[in-house]
Amino acid sequence: MHMVYLQEELIYLILQFLDEEALKETLHKLEVETKVFFNLNYFGECMINGKWYTAEKYLSAFTKMDDNEYSMELFSEMQKQKSLEAVDRQKKCPSEYAERDHFCDAIKLLIEQNPILKDKIKFPSMDKSRLLTLIKQTMDWWVPYCVNVMPNGNNETISLKDIPTTPYLFHAPSFVNDSSQEGGLFSVPSGDGSNDSSCDTDINRSTESTSLADANDLVCMKPMENFVSWKLQQINEPSECCTLVLHDNSTGGRVMRLIYSDTGDSIVALAQNATHKLWTWQRNQQSLGKANANVQPHLYQPSSGKIMTNEIGADPENYIPCFALKGSYLFSGSGGKISVFDLETFETLAKFANPPPTATYFIFLPQDLFAIGCDDFSIIIHCPYTKKTKAKLKGHQNRITCLAFSHNLNVLVSSGADAQVICTYFCLVLGSFRPCQLCVWDANEWENICSKFLQSLHTGLVPETPVVIHIQFHPDQIHLLVVHERQIDVFEAPTLNQVMQLVLDNSDLPISCGTYSCDGKSIYVGCKSGCIKVFDSGALDLRCQINLTAYAQPTTSLGLYPFVMAAHPSQPNQIALGLTNVMEVLSFSLLLLWLLQLVSGQTVTEPAEVAALNKLIEYWNLGRKLNMTIDPCTRGAPWAPETANPHVSCDCTNNPCHITQLKIYALDILGEIPRELFELKKLTNLNLGQNVLNGTIPAEIGQLSEMQYLSFSSNNFFGPLPKELGNLATLQQLYIDSSGVSGPIPQEFANLKSLQIIWASDNLFTGKLPEYLGTFTELKDLRLQGTLLEGPIPSRFGALTKLEDLRIGDLSGGEESTLDFLENQTSLSILSLRNCQVTGQIPERLGRFANLELLDLSFNKLTGRIPTSFQDFPSLQYLYLGNNNLSGELPVNIISTNLIALDVSHNPVSGNLPPNFAKVGFSMNVIGTSINANSLADGKALGMLQCLQGNTKCSNKLPSSSFSIKCGGTKLTSASGIEFDDDFEKLEAASFYTSSDRQWAVTNTGNFISNPNGPRYIANTDSQIRGTLESELYKTARISPSSLKYYGLGLKNGKYSVDLHFAEIEMEDSQSWKGLGRRLFDVYIQGERVLQDFNILKEAGASKKALVKTFEANVTNTIIEIHFFWAGKGTCCIPFQGTYGPLVSAIHVSQGS
Repeated sequence: MHMVYLQEELIYLILQFLDEEALKETLHKLEVETKVFFNLNYFGECMINGKWYTAEKYLSAFTKMDDNEYSMELFSEMQKQKSLEAVDRQKKCPSEYAERDHFCDAIKLLIEQNPILKDKIKFPSMDKSRLLTLIKQTMDWWVPYCVNVMPNGNNETISLKDIPTTPYLFHAPSFVNDSSQEGGLFSVPSGDGSNDSSCDTDINRSTESTSLADANDLVCMKPMENFVSWKLQQINEPSECCTLVLHDNSTGGRVMRLIYSDTGDSIVALAQNATHKLWTWQRNQQSLGKANANVQPHLYQPSSGKIMTNEIGADPENYIPCFALKGSYLFSGSGGKISVFDLETFETLAKFANPPPTATYFIFLPQDLFAIGCDDFSIIIHCPYTKKTKAKLKGHQNRITCLAFSHNLNVLVSSGADAQVICTYFCLVLGSFRPCQLCVWDANEWENICSKFLQSLHTGLVPETPVVIHIQFHPDQIHLLVVHERQIDVFEAPTLNQVMQLVLDNSDLPISCGTYSCDGKSIYVGCKSGCIKVFDSGALDLRCQINLTAYAQPTTSLGLYPFVMAAHPSQPNQIALGLTNVMEVLSFSLLLLWLLQLVSGQTVTEPAEVAALNKLIEYWNLGRKLNMTIDPCTRGAPWAPETANPHVSCDCTNNPCHITQLKIYALDILGEIPRELFELKKLTNLNLGQNVLNGTIPAEIGQLSEMQYLSFSSNNFFGPLPKELGNLATLQQLYIDSSGVSGPIPQEFANLKSLQIIWASDNLFTGKLPEYLGTFTELKDLRLQGTLLEGPIPSRFGALTKLEDLRIGDLSGGEESTLDFLENQTSLSILSLRNCQVTGQIPERLGRFANLELLDLSFNKLTGRIPTSFQDFPSLQYLYLGNNNLSGELPVNIISTNLIALDVSHNPVSGNLPPNFAKVGFSMNVIGTSINANSLADGKALGMLQCLQGNTKCSNKLPSSSFSIKCGGTKLTSASGIEFDDDFEKLEAASFYTSSDRQWAVTNTGNFISNPNGPRYIANTDSQIRGTLESELYKTARISPSSLKYYGLGLKNGKYSVDLHFAEIEMEDSQSWKGLGRRLFDVYIQGERVLQDFNILKEAGASKKALVKTFEANVTNTIIEIHFFWAGKGTCCIPFQGTYGPLVSAIHVSQGS
């Protein structure tokens, strides 16, 4: 017993340590393996970020679904949420994450109630850094060997870096990928005794990571990336790389600045004595006019013999050289004025910016602007052509060291060195150091967006001038490389959120230079030790180290190191180095194949897949959105995040990487699906939804045998589904709703037994509803509405016990269905079998489906009584039983606590209204029944019901011969003098309304499921309506998700003319995917269908164009009924969710002559 407790206590100590050191991946793996602590923070992070698989995997390590009722509800709720978000994640409004927040609150309550988990969510209280303190107490023998012991002998705490390294204690274990942490790589320096350290260093340093002891709330944290460890390659011999020394016999001193031309055919160097050198490569078979280590360049000198020489400033020993290249013009400064040189003639064309202040760095900006960083801490935005200063930016506390500009973000980033001494506890121990500051400037208004001080994490060697030596944007124009003399940082602009950080060992410090390779895949770093390090930019993994012996002779290598560095503009494997006494170009071009093997840890995608992806980009004109200047599988690329669109994701477990996810969603890509798509044979996730793709779905889709998620929703395809889709045995989610396909559903689909979600509504499928669907026992969500499929619903559907959402509607044919298959589908939350020719009685057991929130059995042929078990629905919100043949009285307590709407209209049910029918927020439709409505407080509603039941006259006034309604709008008089009554009363999901003069009434049933804008039964627009002089008449409309009926009451009997006014004010007629929306509905007058599959936009010829349809009707009992009915056809979610169902702008009914 004591041993068990001791083991748990040790686990808690290690968990606390991992949390404090931000070793998140190791932390969560240990939580899963030990099962001692359930981390609500991490669990909540996964859910809020939509990582449902990770969340379920983490939860299943602690409890299984069948452990208890709480665990079952936990898994069920998560699976339901995941299912609802599977496809419409991208369609949702920005409140998605807020909705997830509420969901997480509910999940937290379930966890707190779960007896298996509730005792594991509390982390024991303990002192900070408790594990390190205990280790120190067992290592008192080691304290005397610490260097720089404080005079007071106070040795109560020790620095983390001063404790000898133990692999499983201070680094991630070997089974974890190379010390990864949230946001990037963090390398802990080894304690080899060589550091300038003190036993009095405070290990209780502050940390931004969330403490486990506070993990009692679900919070959103940035998800981690998984990094891969690579084997380091050392280059020691000259034979292992190709070098070329660019000799110059002049005594110009060391190379201070270095740059390639834009075309890569020349190199310009600025020497210490303010003179410039230009080396050029002649075009030949070997060099092709590019800088090449195999071809000796030409040291260019114009015939005039001129030399490009800068003015040297007043302090020739301490000036800061800087230059920039624009075409064939060189802007350069060496502490004096900035000179402009012509690189062909070496002529000095101009001089400007007379000190003070002195330029310390400058770059070119768009619109021919020039940003100059100065030693007076300012940045001057200057136009060399107009010689005018546009702005002067202030915000730094010392001279500007570097500038970088992002063309995509339109922001300027600057770095400076702060000379202020920070007198903190660390400074007293380690000596003073100067933090570096980054600032981000908006290039539109030249305002400071944000700034950040960069404090070094390295506590050893203090360089002479600790400043940022290089900042540079990645080719994605978002990620910013910051090379500090002690460390490397990668930030995300414009917020300057830190993505990655790497601290080098003392033996390599200080860093002398650094740069991205031209493709952004590598980071080259030069060190004062003489070595050149090559890092994988995606994770800051050290891939290669070129040691001094590989490029320098032993006799000349003493004190030699790379002082400045430049990357070739088009060859990622070439850099130019300015050494402390000569300049060299390193090129690996001779050993290109060897280089590929060497850098195999870098992201390299299967070449055939890269070629295929580039073809797709070209065919679909996606060059601006998917600019593949870097490898498709590059970590941190703009298309890599799951939220990116387009999105490309890869599996780099083995080399080469394979593209596994491709999302091109709602980007209006046109044409057929190119055959190149099927070269991406490792695809597991393909989302081409909401585009304008046409043609047939190619049979080659069956070659993507690893597919798990496939979406062709909302496109313009035609023809049948290819039977080869049945080859995708691993497919779990299939979305083909409103895709345009038609014909029978192939029998080969019976092989898709892994399917969990099928959305296939609004397609002209023919034939029987497939029986084999009943064998898909993993199925959770099935939607088949608005098709031409015939019944019956197969009895084998009884095996689908995991169903959470079942929507089948509008089955044709003569065969009837029953509800006998509904036995054990207790996970159902939505069950809609509307208009499916369902007969028989409603089974009593249906009332025991405790998770049901919506039940729609309307427009069927059901008989018998409404089950008394319907009084016990704990979660039911919407119950639609209208237009059946149900009889008997309503169960007394059918209006349960959560019920929002109840529709029993047009059934021969009788009896009294339930006693709580008037509860707030509840609506009920009992029109067309024999229910006694005398208890209704609304006299108009009571009169309407009695009128329609034939029990009383519909009006006390004289019979009328006309009525007019402005549907969804206010009272309006037309140009022809017709007075349209207002109709803006708020309708609910099952409600009716009678006009003030009792001349007409309206009823509505149904609710727009998953509508992000909530319940709405009125549409409106501010746009002008074409094709009419009565534009205002069409700017509002009544809409309904199911059934909308208007009644004319107290009319004279006889023939009438019925004018129905329509204008499609929600759907578009554009050429984009939003133009694919189709609103289809039927119209009945006096029970006779006068319009079938009516499409306003198609009939009118355009969106927001008026259309009037006129019909004749005969009134024989003083009542006219106009019924607008949605038969399940048409799109549901274009241009936004819940855009479907009948729409009518105005109604005018008048008696004929």
